[in-house]
Amino acid sequence: MFSTPICARCVSTDGLWSESCLVLSVWDTGAQLQVSLPGDLTQFYLLFTSSQKPVSRQCRRVSIYGNVIEVAYLRKQPAFLLN
Repeated sequence: MFSTPICARCVSTDGLWSESCLVLSVWDTGAQLQVSLPGDLTQFYLLFTSSQKPVSRQCRRVSIYGNVIEVAYLRKQPAFLLN
């Protein structure tokens, strides 16, 4: 949990829209975000823009509590497992 939330962006998987959000906490497999329209976010990219090299994680919404959502990171299978 962060004492001061981190500013980030939620970006649709097709890149057509984005929305600002606050990252309240993170863990190995997901995060807790404060967003303005939680119902619209089901699967998206979470873009951490506060560092010199932006970092992104593909996310899936797990639960909603008002305007706070919990997300799970979607992980790609390593290429050697796909063959």
